[in-house]
Amino acid sequence: MKSKDNFSHWDILERIFATCLAVAASAASISTFALDPNQTLTQYGHDTWQMEDGLPKNSVNSVLQTRDGYLWLGTQGGVARFDGARFVTFDEGGAPPPGGHNNGRLFEDPSGTLWVASQGGGLVKCEGGQFTSYTTKDGFPTDILMCLCEDGEGGLWVGTHSSGLCRVKGGKVTLYTMADGLTSNAVRDLLYDGKGGIWIATDGGGLCRWQGGRFASVQGREGPLAPTIRCIQSDGVGGLWLGTNAGLDHFLGGEVIRYTTRDGLGNDLVLSLLRDSAGTLWVGTYGGGLGRFRDGAFASFTSKNGLSNDLVFSMFEDREGSLWVGTAGGLDRLRDGKFVPFGTSEGLSDDMVWCVQEGSDGALWAGTRLGLNRLKDGKVTRFGRKDGLADEMVWSVLEDSRGDLWIGTKGGLNRLSKGRMTRYSTSEGLTSNAILCLVEDLNGDILIGTEGGLNRYHEGRFSAVTSSDGLNNNTVI
Repeated sequence: MKSKDNFSHWDILERIFATCLAVAASAASISTFALDPNQTLTQYGHDTWQMEDGLPKNSVNSVLQTRDGYLWLGTQGGVARFDGARFVTFDEGGAPPPGGHNNGRLFEDPSGTLWVASQGGGLVKCEGGQFTSYTTKDGFPTDILMCLCEDGEGGLWVGTHSSGLCRVKGGKVTLYTMADGLTSNAVRDLLYDGKGGIWIATDGGGLCRWQGGRFASVQGREGPLAPTIRCIQSDGVGGLWLGTNAGLDHFLGGEVIRYTTRDGLGNDLVLSLLRDSAGTLWVGTYGGGLGRFRDGAFASFTSKNGLSNDLVFSMFEDREGSLWVGTAGGLDRLRDGKFVPFGTSEGLSDDMVWCVQEGSDGALWAGTRLGLNRLKDGKVTRFGRKDGLADEMVWSVLEDSRGDLWIGTKGGLNRLSKGRMTRYSTSEGLTSNAILCLVEDLNGDILIGTEGGLNRYHEGRFSAVTSSDGLNNNTVI
């Protein structure tokens, strides 16, 4: 239903969202955000969108946020625009040409024009809400395009599936092939270096570079680079990250260091790369999910953790620092949340946490149904029966004024003092081994709530108050 101003509620939401993102874009020019690299991958907030949520197809080949704040997606079912609430698909049912094709890379040029490298529909330009297609009729050698970038001089470079590399400027298409020095006609990725040069990832021809009006094959000091390079990313210090069929290569100063599954990479076939604003490298793999590489170590986020699919085609960091991930199964987002979860993925003994106590040294003690945990500086230390715990079902924890830790379990009471664990049970005078709660009173005595009444620990001895002494109920919680 339309309002009196002829706007639907979706129109209003869309305008509000675009306005909010415009504000975020302004803020992004002042400060930079990124996912907190100190959190584990499972501690990030995670959202997924699929066809049932409005995606035209679940395979998302490219993700881009344009300067107006909208998120654009290149999918196997056409190009979609996402405003945070709904997807608008530009397909054969509407005017825009991208529909019906497997859409590859998206690119926004300095003027704000959106370009789509369509795998079957040629090059598509979106300007002022109008879509225009450029195909073989306009000088392209093929309509199957793979990637694109801008060269700093107003030229748009477009890599094709197997027909060479094109430069588009002023409506003219110039084709370069192996006859012109290109190392392979199958171009998989392009990266402008900001200095007039373009790095070209090819299938079969390794790494190629356009500089000073000519192509040159790029070699390592010890010989050729990987013959098939699927994606390129700057490392921020003058080198390159290269995604290959045989692993992740770091190319710097002529030297190549290769990382594979032996080093923790999820899969040796690397499909996509992204270096975020914090310098963290994100790696999209074929079957190994999403990888994060930082401080020399890999961590993986896969379908076992909720990722929509383990084939990761594309990634994009938005202006708020969230990471958008396009997979063969949908669109995912990882984001920093207001709350940081800790569970078995982070090393806890169990996800069911019964009690929490902060220690005087800043450590956090957490009692679970499978033992006691100590969290300090991101490290989790677990305590169980082998460490002297009366029972692994921990219901209560208390640090007293002397710095001793009291632990109430299903099977008795423990005291951890100066690294030594002592156990107390009914044999020592407790009325029950089921310890439900712990409190220190003003005198420094420990009050112990059990299933058999209220107990007091004073100078090494227990005393009790039960229902026979007038307590309403022996279960003290």
